[in-house]
Amino acid sequence: MFYCLYNGHADITGMVDETGKLSEKYYYDEWGLETETLKYGDVTGDGNVNINDYSLLKKYILEESSELTIVSDLNGDGTVDVHDSNILKQIVLKSVRYCPADENRDGFINEKSK
Repeated sequence: MFYCLYNGHADITGMVDETGKLSEKYYYDEWGLETETLKYGDVTGDGNVNINDYSLLKKYILEESSELTIVSDLNGDGTVDVHDSNILKQIVLKSVRYCPADENRDGFINEKSK
């Protein structure tokens, strides 16, 4: 059995199983249309790019975690390293809006990106 998670607009944002483990995640744009499921910098997969993503990326770089995906390669060089961490830090601090790997500047990993 699965349960739905909703946002403030009554959109289904995720599905969890009986144990509370997230099994599906959905994202929406500002008009309520479903968007791509992967977002650059969303290392934790919670739909937001914030300090939690930065912390998990730092743990990975220090080899304290092995849970990373394509969303972590922010400069698009095929590796996840300190350079990606620096880009994510700038995104979290809002000093930049987009990462170099996001060629079409929509924030999502899709066919329009590298």
